[in-house]
Amino acid sequence: PGIPRIPVYLFFRPDGITENLELTIALVASALIGVKAGKQWLESMKSESIRKGIMIGIVASGLFYLFEALTQ
Repeated sequence: PGIPRIPVYLFFRPDGITENLELTIALVASALIGVKAGKQWLESMKSESIRKGIMIGIVASGLFYLFEALTQ
């Protein structure tokens, strides 16, 4: 689950979080590290590079979905 959802899960379904506490802690720590690393990475890149990367990702995923739809 996303970090913002954890308090909701703790309130409504605490057993799911507490039974898997080690996994929950590892996932939260990984998410926080990823956010910090991603922020530094974004700040170091140029805006044009980010736009091109996003455009390539969108086109690639569109081609993938088109290929999947045509081969089924």
